[in-house]
Amino acid sequence: MGDNTDIRQDQSRPSTSENELPTKRLKNSQKKRSWTWNYFEEVDTEEQTGDKGELLKRCKFLDANGKICGALYINDGSTGNTINHLLTDHKISKDGEINKNQQTIQTVMRIHKHKDNRQKELCKFLTDWIIDDLQPLYVVQSLSFRWLISELDPAFIMPDEKGIKKVIGNAYNYTLPALIKKIKLEAKNVSLITDMWTSRGGQEYIGITCSYIDSNFNLNKITLTVTNYVRYPHTAQHITESLEEILEKWNLRDKVFTITTDNAANMKKAISNINAVEWQGCSAHTLQLIIGKGLIPVKALIKLL
Repeated sequence: MGDNTDIRQDQSRPSTSENELPTKRLKNSQKKRSWTWNYFEEVDTEEQTGDKGELLKRCKFLDANGKICGALYINDGSTGNTINHLLTDHKISKDGEINKNQQTIQTVMRIHKHKDNRQKELCKFLTDWIIDDLQPLYVVQSLSFRWLISELDPAFIMPDEKGIKKVIGNAYNYTLPALIKKIKLEAKNVSLITDMWTSRGGQEYIGITCSYIDSNFNLNKITLTVTNYVRYPHTAQHITESLEEILEKWNLRDKVFTITTDNAANMKKAISNINAVEWQGCSAHTLQLIIGKGLIPVKALIKLL
């Protein structure tokens, strides 16, 4: 890419006529599901790429004079920057063009964005809030919420849902080695608690929590996984394979001495398949079964009431 080419997150490139735009476009394997593609187009790699060879996309919005905007963005699958561009530069939201006669707020004014370090820091704060308050990831797609954040800090470029997932993934990849090292240094033996649940789509998932007491007699609890998929049918062997996979990933195979589960037959059999590990039934689940069976004779009396 030439030195005179400017790819900016916040400012448009000089306009070009529609006839000067290339007709050849690079095919992207990812489906263009975002509404922003109504106003953007892919840039042919033979025409231009980013500084590091990245794919680009160009704003094709036409102004009142029939000129194309031409602003360039990295085409990495995220839509946060393009949504912000359409909102602030062209007053366009997912629902269409904003009424230009309505009172606008300071968020639609163009200012310089934060430096990368500050932008990443604010993204982390936003992600922490989403996780701590159990907010849905799609909250960042709310137009009113984006306007609120822009009013509070116009220089902050709001990430989209994919961007939030990326922050969470990066945090996990950064934390995982540190937690593995922590358990290796602090724990002589660990016990696990595991359970399974079924999603609305009918898929079975397994969650595992690790507990141990360190040298200072402090109880430590670490969630190893909550979404590990168990393949169908959910036999004891398949459950054992999922457990073994997690134990190997966390380097815990030689440290586990007990695993607590409910009283399901496939769970009990799965634990018995793992050498040198004892099965421990869940006391709460066992108590529930006892009470349930104890109330069976009472059901006839309840019907008479």
